[in-house]
Amino acid sequence: MMRRFVNLVTLNWEERVYSVRRMDTYKQLFYQSAKAAIEAADEATSVPALQLLPPCMNFTATNCGGTMGMFALFSPRANHEGRIVHANMIGEAGLYDADKHVLTSLGALNGPKGISPMCLSMAPHPGASQDSMYVLDRFPGKASDRCFEVLEPVPSRNELSSSFMGSSRWRLLPPPPFVHQPGFETARHDPSCRLGWSPSEEWSYVGAWRLPFHDRAQYVPEFNRWLGFLGFRPYHLCAVDLSAVDGERPPAALKVGQDLNLPDGEGWIAVYLELVNLGNGKFLTAKIFESEVTSEQFAVLTGIEVIMAVSVMTRALRWSSTSRHILT
Repeated sequence: MMRRFVNLVTLNWEERVYSVRRMDTYKQLFYQSAKAAIEAADEATSVPALQLLPPCMNFTATNCGGTMGMFALFSPRANHEGRIVHANMIGEAGLYDADKHVLTSLGALNGPKGISPMCLSMAPHPGASQDSMYVLDRFPGKASDRCFEVLEPVPSRNELSSSFMGSSRWRLLPPPPFVHQPGFETARHDPSCRLGWSPSEEWSYVGAWRLPFHDRAQYVPEFNRWLGFLGFRPYHLCAVDLSAVDGERPPAALKVGQDLNLPDGEGWIAVYLELVNLGNGKFLTAKIFESEVTSEQFAVLTGIEVIMAVSVMTRALRWSSTSRHILT
């Protein structure tokens, strides 16, 4: 299934208002044919500006919360692809359903999760009708025992009820083992030690090596590969096969290609990277750049189609736009 919409969260710095805008990927990210994409690429001399649609919802954090630290999307399904979990800095959470334009309170997390925590939406077991949202604080500090929890569905007494939020709860999970090591708060953990989280809710040692990605990567079932950005400039896309990892040797990264050709002499520094899997081999890369000259920030969005041929991934289509907004 290919996602039709991508949700852009923009921030008005002066008014501290967060706005959700929905981008139609069929209309704004991809051409109708490879021929049209190639012809447009040959004629292109600059990156066109993206015309943002009006917001479908606005958010402000409470005074005591200060700012919205988290926006996370539940995995899209056939009947919904716009369920966004949000939380402020003191852990007050809610859910916005962009398809139905409905806001629902999720109560409070067991502990605040800071700015941009690691979030993962996945089914608790095969065949589950609802997903769970796992949230991990990137920098737990003194609240390490409350740094990891899950928003999970709870069986409803009313079998006719289809309300997700009326039957869900936040539940604490065991934190990564390294948070209990002496000196963790000042030294942090060794980034070359990889841990895995299993459905049995246990942490396990995976290997003494670093993954080649910058920040997180995404598993793409149709390719049986993990796709993400390389961990060094200019952050090209790469793919890794983790199906048979060796505990002592890091997996080899396969370069996918450039998603964006940066202009020479412009001094663009990438300060934020995001990869969105749209399904059917199509992806959106979102990169926020800062100018070395003016310190101005802007976002570049690129639609990419990846194909598999003889175990090699190659980029086929792309189209870029810019937006002078903060993107999450």
